[in-house]
Amino acid sequence: METYNKLCPSCNCVMSYKRKDTLKESIDKNRNCKKCAKKNTTPSFIIDGKVSNSVLEKTSKTWFKKGQKPLNAEHRKGKTLSELYGDEKSKEILVKYKNRFVSQESIEKRRTNSRKKMIEMLQKLNKDFHPPYNPKACEYFNQLMVKTNTFIQHAENGGECFIKELGFWVDGYDSENNIVYEYDEKHHFTSNKLNDKDIKRQQLITEFLNCSFVRIKD
Repeated sequence: METYNKLCPSCNCVMSYKRKDTLKESIDKNRNCKKCAKKNTTPSFIIDGKVSNSVLEKTSKTWFKKGQKPLNAEHRKGKTLSELYGDEKSKEILVKYKNRFVSQESIEKRRTNSRKKMIEMLQKLNKDFHPPYNPKACEYFNQLMVKTNTFIQHAENGGECFIKELGFWVDGYDSENNIVYEYDEKHHFTSNKLNDKDIKRQQLITEFLNCSFVRIKD
């Protein structure tokens, strides 16, 4: 295949083109090779109070960790799209990116659907599928039933209650008094604080069943 060549105006390396009109356009616009173009278009950043154009110091998603700050950060800080770009331009931006703004409710719905599909798949492979349980929790619930004269459904007493709509099993459930019991082992805590995912799980179950929720720390 025939190629058309020219020299880069900055470094004199050979630039090849497959089409004559592309070569003509490159000559007319005095284009550089990719390497030189990348150097010339590197954005400036404030690093330790100084402006830098170094290719090695270009910003990233973690610029705030590395102490790098885009030059327009102060200009944009605390301003709405309308204040930055005007009403018409801001409307165009919102229309273009509206599908990228996802609510927390939508995120939780996706997670629930994903969890339910996984459980369905596991149950197809094994109709008796059940997550592992702690026998110590069952002993505790048995003692609690005797003390309170109630019935608590758990893994060794009718099987853990499965909330199909949420895709969650609960350690113990008193359906008569609508009380959910969770027996928390060490892995449910980080630095003696209950994990965020367990807090969120409790919130979802409480809202769905409109129940009381009791946590027992191992």
